[in-house]
Amino acid sequence: MTGGFICAKVRKFGEVVYGEDRLRYPAVRKGRKGDGKFKRVTWDEALELVAGKMRAAKASHGGASILPYSYGGSNGLLTQDNIDAQLWRRFGTSRLARTVCAAPTSAANMALYGKMPSVTYQDYPEARLIILWGVNPSASGIHLVPYVREAQARGAKLVVVDPRSTPLARAADVHLAVKPGTDVTVALAIHNGFADETFLRDHTRGADRLRERAERWTFAHAAEAAGIEAAAIEQVARLYAESSPALVRCGWGLERNRNGGNAAMAVLSLPAVGGKFGVRGGGYSMSNSASWKIERPWIAADEPATRLVNMNHLGRALTDYNDPPVDVLFVYNCNPVATVPDQHHIVRGLQREDLFTVVFDQVMTDTAFYADVVLPATTFLEGYDFAKAYGPIHLSLARPVIDVVGEARSNADVFGDLAARLEVLGDSEPIGELDLLVKVLDSLPGSVGADLRSDVAPTAPCGPAPVQFVDVFPNTPDGKVNLFPAEYDTEAPLGLYAFQPDPERADDQLDARPAAAARRQAGHASRGCGHTRAGGRRSRADFQRPRRGALPASSRAVDPARHGEPAERTVAAQHAQRRDGDSAGSRDADRYCRRRVLQRRAGAGRVPCDGLAAGITSPAGGRTPAGAPTLPRRRSLPCVSRRAPGLLSARASGGTR
Repeated sequence: MTGGFICAKVRKFGEVVYGEDRLRYPAVRKGRKGDGKFKRVTWDEALELVAGKMRAAKASHGGASILPYSYGGSNGLLTQDNIDAQLWRRFGTSRLARTVCAAPTSAANMALYGKMPSVTYQDYPEARLIILWGVNPSASGIHLVPYVREAQARGAKLVVVDPRSTPLARAADVHLAVKPGTDVTVALAIHNGFADETFLRDHTRGADRLRERAERWTFAHAAEAAGIEAAAIEQVARLYAESSPALVRCGWGLERNRNGGNAAMAVLSLPAVGGKFGVRGGGYSMSNSASWKIERPWIAADEPATRLVNMNHLGRALTDYNDPPVDVLFVYNCNPVATVPDQHHIVRGLQREDLFTVVFDQVMTDTAFYADVVLPATTFLEGYDFAKAYGPIHLSLARPVIDVVGEARSNADVFGDLAARLEVLGDSEPIGELDLLVKVLDSLPGSVGADLRSDVAPTAPCGPAPVQFVDVFPNTPDGKVNLFPAEYDTEAPLGLYAFQPDPERADDQLDARPAAAARRQAGHASRGCGHTRAGGRRSRADFQRPRRGALPASSRAVDPARHGEPAERTVAAQHAQRRDGDSAGSRDADRYCRRRVLQRRAGAGRVPCDGLAAGITSPAGGRTPAGAPTLPRRRSLPCVSRRAPGLLSARASGGTR
C-alpha cells in the first residue's frame, strides 16, 4: 500500500526520538511559568504530586474543575481512550469535545451515510473522474498520490477544488481556486447540473428539500460568491454528470470556516444526487477507520453528565469559566499552544498561578513550557499499539522496535498508575500497557484479535475494498441516504445548506439565505459566530465556526515580545506560499525563517534543564554532558509545520486523516 516509501515526518522522526528536545525524565517547575525551568524528580514523586492536586481540586470545586485535554490523530487503540478515559469518567472530571479537526465532516458523513465505508486507495485507478475537494495529498497523504497518478495515466480526469495552487492542482484538468468559505455555493451549483431521479427515489430521503436549497445557486451566482469563472463550474458539473465511475474525495480543508458543516454536507451529497454509487471506483472517499466497527468495550465506565468543554475554547475555559473554574489541566497527545485557536488567550490562562498544569508528552512542547509537571512519554517506536489506517481499510499491531529513551512511559502505564493512586482502578483491570494489550486483543470483534496474535492481516467486516451500494450501504436507520437531516436544519444559524457571507468582506455580501432561514436570522444573530449552547456544545450543522477574531494560531504571526520568536517567520512563510505555492518555494521560505530565528537567539542564552536530557546517546553518536545539560528555549524540528507558531514538535496534534 505504501509502495516502499514513508512520509517526511516519519523519515526524520529519529531527530525527535533522540533529539535534545526529547523529554527523558519527569520534572517539576522551579521558576516562573513560561520560563521552561524544571527540576528532575522521580516518577513516584511526580505522580503523587499530580494525584494530590487532583484530590484537592475535586474536594474544593468538584471533579469538573479538572480538565483532561487531548487529541490524537495518529494514536491507536492502546494510546488513547482506554485507561485514561476510564480514569476521567470515574473521577468525574470535565468532558472534552474533540472538535479541533474533522468534527464537521464527520458529522456530515454520519448524518448522510452513517459513516458507510468509502472508496479505498486501491480503487482510485478505476475512476474516470476524481474530484479532490479541500484536500492536499501531496502534503498530508502522500500515499494517495501514486493512485491518483495511475488513474490519470489510465485516462481519468482530475478536478481539484482548493484556494491554493497545490502540486495536484497544477496537474489537474480543472482547478477551482475558490475563496475560502465558499465551497458550499460551488457544490450546490454542481447539484443543479445533474440528478439521477431513479437513485434519489429509491435510495434517499429529503431530496426535494435539498433541491429547494440548491436551486438559487446558478453557475453565475456561485461563481460570484467563490471568485471563479462560471464556465469552470459548469465544466466540472458536466464532467461529473457524464463520467462513471466518478469519485469525490472530501477533505478536511473545507470545514475550517463558518460554512464548514454545510460545505461538507453539500460535497458529500453529490454522489447521491448524481447516482454515482454501485461501481468500483465510484462514490465518495473519506476516512475508513470506522469500518472495523470497534466500540472499545474495554472502557469499563460510563461517561458522566459533567461539563462538556469544546476544545477550541480552551482559552475561555482557562480564563472565563468559574462554575467551577479549571483548577487542574492535564494535557497529553497534543500541543494546544501551537495547534488550538486563540493562542494568546490560551497562554494567558496557562500563566495563572492558581492553575496546576500537567503536560505528558514526548518532547518539550510550547505548552510544556507553562507546565507545573512534565512527564516523558514513549513514541510509537517504543511501545505497542493497534493502528487503524485512514484511507485503506487496514488494522495492524505495532510493536516496539527500539529501547525506551530515558525513563519515558507509555500512556497506559502512566494512567494505570495514576488511577491506582486515586483508587479508581479495579483489582482485575489492566494497569499498564501489556495488561491492556491482552485485554484489547480479547475484546476485538470476530477473528481480528486472533489474526493479530498470529501475525495475520485481519479482514474488516466490509472486506478490504468494498463497493458502495453493492457491498456496503448507509448505516442509517432505514438504510437510505438522509439528504436533509431535520435536526441540522433547526440548529444551523441560517438553515441547512445555507451560505454565510464573510462579514469582513464588503464584496462578499450576497443574499444567500433560504427564506425560512432569513426569518430566523434575528434569533440567531445574538449568538455571534462562536457562541455555544448550554454545556459548551456547538450546534451540529455549523459545527466549528470560529469566534470572531479567534483565528487559528497557525494563521497569525507570533508576538516576539511574549513568545521569544520573530514575527517575520510566519509572515515570510505566508508570503512565500502566496507567491508560489510549490513545495520548493515553501521550503526555501522555511529555511530563511529558521535562519532568522537562530540569528535572533544566538546571544539569548540557554535554559538549564536539570538533567531532563542528560546522558542519552544520539544517532550521530554525540552525548549530552551529564553534569549540567542545557536546552535551547525553543528549537526547530523538521517535523513541525513551517506555519506553526511554536518551533517544538507536537505529539499527535492532529496527524493526517
